[in-house]
Amino acid sequence: MRPSAYSRWLLRGDDASNRIRSIWRIGVPIVATFVVGGIAVPGTVSQLFSLGTLSMAFVSNASFALAALGALVLAARYLDHRPLRAYGFVFARAWWADLVAGVVVGGVLVGTAFGLAYRLEWVTVLDVWSTGDAGTFAGGIVLMLVIMLCVGFWEEAIFRGVVVTNVAEGLRTQLSSPQALVGAWTVSTVLFGVVHLPLGTVPGDASPVGMLAVWLSLGGLLGLAYIFSGQLALPIGIHFAVNYATNSVFFGGDLFPTVLRTEITAPELWHPIAGLTMVPGLLVAFGLVIAWCYWRRGESVLAVHISERPSRTP
Repeated sequence: MRPSAYSRWLLRGDDASNRIRSIWRIGVPIVATFVVGGIAVPGTVSQLFSLGTLSMAFVSNASFALAALGALVLAARYLDHRPLRAYGFVFARAWWADLVAGVVVGGVLVGTAFGLAYRLEWVTVLDVWSTGDAGTFAGGIVLMLVIMLCVGFWEEAIFRGVVVTNVAEGLRTQLSSPQALVGAWTVSTVLFGVVHLPLGTVPGDASPVGMLAVWLSLGGLLGLAYIFSGQLALPIGIHFAVNYATNSVFFGGDLFPTVLRTEITAPELWHPIAGLTMVPGLLVAFGLVIAWCYWRRGESVLAVHISERPSRTP
């Protein structure tokens, strides 16, 4: 194979379309998002300004969200050759209903874990309406809401919108549509769990095994919500609510404003945020997602956002 032919094969495979391989369509937006949103912008801001913990958290996550949006727009235009709405941004009434449903599901998930841990005396409430590092409680709690919305948006846009869509299309050349979706769901779930294991921060002590189990299970829940709903609203709502309920409602620490500031004394493997105590809430959340999507869409609940054949660009 000639070097030019090999380069084309490496970039595009055997596909005669103008799109590059799915691995590049996935990797480029992810790398761009992390380099720009996770390193370049926060690093520059931290060098130029002396910000508090909460303000820096806002800068970091807002830059992640803007970088992901920019990467998604450019990838849709130049790599994927698809409209932006194809990732799951069809802003109809049903989209917003899914977003609200996701918030409810995420709140129930974390609330169940808190209730169980509190019942078992593994969590102690130390303070109520704690301001933390914020100047005022009201301003800080609203800023936390914005921060967690940014997190929910950029992580779901990347891990579900980009990863699931492109992996499914890549696998669809060899597998049936349901099989390709299962493969894409698996890849997204594992990637989400592995990335969060070293990057996730949890108050108190938690077992790495328990943390990985929770991240994988949560990634599986979010992937299922995306595949079953065909839109990003449901997983964004769940992701936002899980993060917000954890950090600003039930399990808040000293730094950020929170409704309940708590101390966790659970055994490591049973940590209520990153351990087996989260499992009952996750099971309830899986059931709620399936029930909601079936109620909304009936028999069309499966594979609603992946076409039977990968799209071809002339």
